[in-house]
Amino acid sequence: MIAEGPVLVTGATGFIGGFITAELLRRGVRVIAPIRPSGDRSPRERANALLRFFDLTADSPLEAMEGWVDRPGMGLAESEARRIRNEVDTVMHCAADTSFAARRRNRVQRVNVLGLENVFNTVGACGRFWHMSTAYSVGSRPGTYTEELRPVREFYNQYERSKHLAEERISQLCRQSGTRLMILRPSIVYGDSATGMSLSFSALYYPVRTFLFIRDTMIRDLVERGGRRARRLGVSAGAEGRTRIPVRLPGGGELNVVPVDYLVKSVMALAEADGEGVYHIVSRSPSTVSELLEYIESCFGITGLEVSPDYRRAGGALQSMVNGYMELYYPYFCDGRVFDDTRARSVLDPAGVTCPRLSLPVFRRCMEYAIRQDWGAGQRI
Repeated sequence: MIAEGPVLVTGATGFIGGFITAELLRRGVRVIAPIRPSGDRSPRERANALLRFFDLTADSPLEAMEGWVDRPGMGLAESEARRIRNEVDTVMHCAADTSFAARRRNRVQRVNVLGLENVFNTVGACGRFWHMSTAYSVGSRPGTYTEELRPVREFYNQYERSKHLAEERISQLCRQSGTRLMILRPSIVYGDSATGMSLSFSALYYPVRTFLFIRDTMIRDLVERGGRRARRLGVSAGAEGRTRIPVRLPGGGELNVVPVDYLVKSVMALAEADGEGVYHIVSRSPSTVSELLEYIESCFGITGLEVSPDYRRAGGALQSMVNGYMELYYPYFCDGRVFDDTRARSVLDPAGVTCPRLSLPVFRRCMEYAIRQDWGAGQRI
């Protein structure tokens, strides 16, 4: 049994937290979810939207309450906080700010580190704390990383740094209180490999969306304005209706991506095994940037994309524009970090949980879903 009592899930209306919440509910686990109001939508309305998204019934055991992880006490009244302390023995902490931008440094720190402390201090010394981190909390140096917490100083961005600091802090808090801690470190997460469904369209989706934006803008220029801007950027209409976009991207490392359905199955298996410590939830067959570009070209009628170490020296307005869009993601295109998942596989292999590779059909399924949802504009949770 995953949990005898209710599980407090933070980030329940987010991408990973939403899929985990849905699976807990399907298994009959009662979920208590602190949810922020958003615009004109109350926490209950957002919770109902989540249930509809996953085709769950309105009587599913999901209790939504108004709460903010980045506020002391999660912004709860003392009576509510006391009730949670009395009822909740297991926390699944998924809430996070995933921004890489340096200008959002304070916000990322407040949500990912101080928010974690707020949640732990509100719940108190519970029995089990499951913390959703990231494989990239290990630091930026190339090499093989085992499932353990080690001191690190160098990171590619504030998100990685904040998740490492959060791991250090929650380890300290749980050690002091005697709480069993499980740290889950997934690599880059994309949509459901079987259905394409997703609640977020960043990370793997970002370069795809960028190239589709360039393609569609240039096609309009070619058709409606004679192609003057397209020619200036080196974009042209090729054979069979394909659009040539001559752009070079870095590569050479591993692009470790996992579908959200694999992540959820892994979390459930580790929870059922009452896992403790650090677990890498990663692919043992990482993709490459070359494969990703081949998939983009195959699915969307684009040519001219290539991996090259000269991507910075290639010059030209188009290359500069793409570099500007994708600069924050480039470290993951030439990543030399390898994540050893021996501890995780010792649980997942006997449970029959395996990671599907990002194949062309899976990629197509996920991207077509994203386009149908207008990259998230068609979803309100």
